[in-house]
Formats: sequence, structure tokens, C-alpha cells
Amino acid sequence: MNLQDLVECVLVTDPSIDQGDYTVLFSGSKSGALNAGILLFTTTPLPKSIIERIEYRLVSILMLLVDIERQATNPDGQQDFQVRLAADFKAKADKSTRELIAALETRGIHNGLAKELVLGQQRTV
Repeated sequence: MNLQDLVECVLVTDPSIDQGDYTVLFSGSKSGALNAGILLFTTTPLPKSIIERIEYRLVSILMLLVDIERQATNPDGQQDFQVRLAADFKAKADKSTRELIAALETRGIHNGLAKELVLGQQRTV
């Protein structure tokens, strides 16, 4: 899975995301979520707190799968990713969830933790 697909998978599986245009920027600055230099921009009317949570989730997953710092400082590397989510994007969520969990497991992340990172904490009774 290339980095563009990975970024799209993370966005598609986020429960707060709605249809619209999104730009994920590997800025190289230390002002993004977790000081990792990943910033999310969108024209979708999401509150700042939700944008920050999405950035945090992006960083949490991407840090386990790619070298974010190298990506942000690599002059030949792609620095921004454009993702357009159409009205039917939720139909991709199950496939994207499976792909993200598999990618994390391939990196040695335990299945339970991979599921929690991708799906969030699941309440059990």
C-alpha cells in the first residue's frame, strides 16, 4: 500500500470524517499533532477539536507504518496528500479497516492493539 492509499484508509475509517475534500500535509514543522508535523486541512465544517483528534489518529497510525520525520524532510518525497471522499465513501470503510489492521500486524503490532488503533476502544459488557 502506498502512502497516498494509507492516508486515505486512515481518513475513510475515522468515525468523525464526513464526505468532502481533505489535505494531509507532512509539514516538517513541529506544530502538528504530537509534534510530528502532520496537519489536516478541510473545507468540511468540523470543529477544531475533531480536526485535532483526526490529526492525532493519523499520527498514531502513520508513525507505526512510515518514517514520518523522513517523509516530512525528504525533498523528493510527497509532502501533501489530497483525498476527496464522495458521498459513498463509507462503503470502503470495511475494506480499509481490514487493510489497516493487516498493515499494522505486518509491522508486528498485536491484533488487539491494531484493532483498537483503527476502530477505537470498543466497549464490552
